[in-house]
Amino acid sequence: MLALIYLIRIIFYVRINKILLILILLPALDRSLASVHDPLKPFGLKNYFNYPGDTSGTDDSADDDNIKERTFAIGLEACNDQEHYGLRDANQRLPFLEPSFTYTAKSGFYVELTDQYLLMKRGGGFDVFGWNPGWNIDLTDKTTLNVNWQGYRFRGKSVNFIGSSEADALSTYIEQDIGNLTGKFTAAYDIYKKPSNPKIPRTANDFVFTPDLTYNFEYDWGKTVKQSFAVIPEVSIDAGTANFITNYENLKVADSAANGLKTRLANYAANSNSKFELLDYSFTLSIDYNLGNFEMEPQFIYCIPIYKPLNRPSPKSAIISFTLTYNIRSKK
Repeated sequence: MLALIYLIRIIFYVRINKILLILILLPALDRSLASVHDPLKPFGLKNYFNYPGDTSGTDDSADDDNIKERTFAIGLEACNDQEHYGLRDANQRLPFLEPSFTYTAKSGFYVELTDQYLLMKRGGGFDVFGWNPGWNIDLTDKTTLNVNWQGYRFRGKSVNFIGSSEADALSTYIEQDIGNLTGKFTAAYDIYKKPSNPKIPRTANDFVFTPDLTYNFEYDWGKTVKQSFAVIPEVSIDAGTANFITNYENLKVADSAANGLKTRLANYAANSNSKFELLDYSFTLSIDYNLGNFEMEPQFIYCIPIYKPLNRPSPKSAIISFTLTYNIRSKK
């Protein structure tokens, strides 16, 4: 696993200067969105979302016309910020680049690897390596059951305080297609790691449930070249426990103490946010363009937190991302 991580990072370092030229406008775009703060659903590990580890889109093309294919996907995502169930740091944005590799078998089993690179002066660099094995099970032609495990390996002293407490996430969802309308219900169990600082109390894990509705306005272009264009609006709502808020508060306190800031934050939070409540609701607009083996997807997410934490009011979030993917398909 470590050898694979280092190989991905070496390749990424070689290419990053060229890629940054393309993304030079992201900071300006980021500042223009300062009044409406905002992959990802949790911290950019996809989807984006989309909930992290949700790779249901990986299999959609393979399911067309009921043809099963083995696929390999190489992707790169650029994003101007991150949020986690509506929680966002109002004083710090987390823009990033994230290369990814996904393998999907004919059976519906898949595994995705990601390596997130933060585009920041303080705390920038490779921040979290993620792995996401899962299985899409076709219950009927229009109904899919998914189970997956998302693992995270954050670097020491990560500045991603909204997400770096998480060690694993176990989730399952059932998805139903009715024409161009897709309904999905996800249940997730987020597991937090033991804090490295003995002064920080360990919090309980979180259960989160997410109903989601998507409509696909799809258009096919060209007779000889495989080409498609789709506009995909989506709405979702998260409900569950909110111990991630306690983790965030404690990491902020530890950071202010470690850096000797003049205005140090309050003591570590010992309280639990295990009360079940509405967390946030999100509106997403995606544009998906496919040309041959290439897929391009700009996406806009507007997230509104519903909970009202006393110590850390979270602003509304506006996230813009762009993902470029190259798909290799094989029926063998």
